[in-house]
Amino acid sequence: ADPGMRNPDAARLPADCGIPVLYLIRLPEELDGNLLTFENADGIIGIVQRFYAEGCRRFALYGGGPVNPLAAVEREQGFREGLRRCRLKVRRGLVCGRESSQEDRASFFEYFRDPEMRPDAVCCLNDACAGEFLRQIRKMGLDVSGVRLSGFDHAPLTKFLPHELLTVEPPLDELGKCTAEMLIRRIENPGFGFIRKKLESRLIPIQPTDLSC
Repeated sequence: ADPGMRNPDAARLPADCGIPVLYLIRLPEELDGNLLTFENADGIIGIVQRFYAEGCRRFALYGGGPVNPLAAVEREQGFREGLRRCRLKVRRGLVCGRESSQEDRASFFEYFRDPEMRPDAVCCLNDACAGEFLRQIRKMGLDVSGVRLSGFDHAPLTKFLPHELLTVEPPLDELGKCTAEMLIRRIENPGFGFIRKKLESRLIPIQPTDLSC
């Protein structure tokens, strides 16, 4: 159920034809069915809570990179919910996304010039956004040593980031096994009601790579 599909109704066609269907991550609008998900918001909530336990109190959200539109919305909701659970408020000017204006983006990075004003932690919508954040920081000659940084997806590029990163590893192996099990169940028991199952993701700390050589 992706907003980028050229034909949104395609998500409904297999079920309408009687084909056993399992939806991953989210259901199409106004449609019920079997759902297997790992909830994008939960991973960001876990990151905020961990950073808070480590002493972070000023949080920023950065999404200036390629990210699925629905995933971006869900992860931003997780960021806001994580702050709420920690009894913190979203600080004005410290949320920067692809829809942010050039002026707002420039203002966002200006916060990192003053060690007394800069955020303690930056939560990025995915690992590519974390890489883009570091690229901009380096381009501006700013120092973010000591700032906690997070991403999402546990992408291969995390091995090459010159900054410690906390990322979310989706349960891909378990996702494959559960997909097969749930589809077989649907094939063998077409009269059964729809079920929804949520898997747990893992937080993975990535140590920085020395790129000086």
